[in-house]
Amino acid sequence: TTGPREALDAAAEELGRELGATLAGLSRLEDDGEYVHIESEWRAGATPSTLGRHRIADYGEARLATLRSGGAVV
Repeated sequence: TTGPREALDAAAEELGRELGATLAGLSRLEDDGEYVHIESEWRAGATPSTLGRHRIADYGEARLATLRSGGAVV
């Protein structure tokens, strides 16, 4: 059977391949609204991993505003 982790990994891979991306992932915005936890990812080739907890402000205010409003970052 497929568990939640495997399903997320498969979704990230399918999305990444469909978009021709080098990285596709799924993340969760933490309750404080300041950090995101990247829980699953698919990477093409030697693309570095982004798994783990990241401060969104480090990636720019526009990205933070998009995530806070429920949007997707592409």
